[in-house]
Order: sequence, then C-alpha cells, then structure tokens
Amino acid sequence: MRGDRKGVGARFVSNVADAERVRRPMDSIGRTARHAGYGRSAFGEALLAISRLVFPTMLLLAAAAAALIYGNEPARWLGDLDVGGKPFDTGLLALPVTLFIVQMTNRRYGAGYAFLQLLGAAVLAIAAALYVGDDLVLLRGAALPSLRMIAAFGCGLFVAQLFSIVVFDRLRGPRWWQAPLFASLFGGAALAAVAYPIAYLGSGADWLQPMLSYIGANVVAAIVLLVPYWLLRAMIAPLPGFGGY
Repeated sequence: MRGDRKGVGARFVSNVADAERVRRPMDSIGRTARHAGYGRSAFGEALLAISRLVFPTMLLLAAAAAALIYGNEPARWLGDLDVGGKPFDTGLLALPVTLFIVQMTNRRYGAGYAFLQLLGAAVLAIAAALYVGDDLVLLRGAALPSLRMIAAFGCGLFVAQLFSIVVFDRLRGPRWWQAPLFASLFGGAALAAVAYPIAYLGSGADWLQPMLSYIGANVVAAIVLLVPYWLLRAMIAPLPGFGGY
C-alpha cells in the first residue's frame, strides 16, 4: 500500500511538473507580448473608440444642423407664443432630439463615450460654421442668427448635454424609463436656463414667458421620446458592465 501511495504521489508530482513546463513558457510569452504590444494595444483601443463614435457623432451633428436650418420655420402649431417679436421656431423643438441621440450612446457605451461624442460634434460644428456657413444660409433660406444667439444656444446645448449625460449615467437601472426621462428633463431645463438669458438679457425682448413655455414643451418632448427609446432598447443593448441597462 505504501509503495502504491508513493507511486501515485510520484505520478502526481510528475504531472504537475509537466504542466508547469508547459505553462511557464506560455506565461512568459504572454507577459512579453503584453509589454511589447502595449503601444499597439492602446492604439487599437483608440481606433476602436473612434470607430464606435463616428456614426453617433455624425448623427448628433446632423440633428444640430437640422435645429439650425429649421430655425427659420415658425412652429405655429404651438400657438401665438413668441420671443423677441418672432414665433417659436421648429429648430428649438429639434434640440430635445440631440439629447436623445447622446442618451443612446450613453446607454450603449457609457458616459465616457457620450462625452467624447459631444466634444467631437462640438468641434465639427465649429469647423462647419467657419467653412460651410454659406451653404447653411442656402439650406436655411434666410440669414443665420446673430452670433450672440448662436453662442447662447450653443453654450446652452453643451451644458444641457453635460447634465443629461451625468443624470442618465446615475439613473440607469431596472426602471428603463427613469434615466432617459430625467436626463431629458434636466437637460432641457438647463438648456433653457442658460440659453435664454444669454440670448435676450438686456435686449428688451420678452423672453421669460417663452423660456418657461419652452421648458413645458421640453417636458412633453421628453415623454414622447420615451417611445423610440423603448423601441430601440433591444437593438441598442448596453455593453457588458452596465448590468443590461
């Protein structure tokens, strides 16, 4: 019996030694490959991030351009509300769609990607305003808004997106409607609170009531946009690490 135990023990030690001889070179190769390929890995991750963001960024830029182009189209169906002697325009009502687009990126890839998408779209929008301004005038069918107006709503939209990204990321969870709804509500309120005072304060225009009316319209838009969000949930599922929300 003792001899049998010694034989079993010897075979076990031999098998472990064989496994170690196989594993150690592979571990060494793996460590060497990781050190040697560290730069390539980081570069690959950067390329992956860029490839993931190309379509969402261009989609966000297109929505922002639509808001500018259709800013010359009065939204008569909202009633007789006006600001600065002009009625509400359709472009203002396109701004909640930009929040929705970033929320879908946030759902899929997380807040970091959503922030990069926002930065990329902002840089492209500034470049487009500098180099294709005449084309925007033709598409709009009228002169572009004043620089103050563009800066006011551009800054307001940027702040609104930041609020939306943070709120969405904090509220993602089993209640699927919670994150997109409150992200849109907070984002829309931030947009109005920043853009309207910058655009109209000191101009003599009656802007307080239209600002409150726009916040109300944004509440309706936030609720309506829950429908496409719900429909797209299965198609745009979160990557692992977000608990499926």
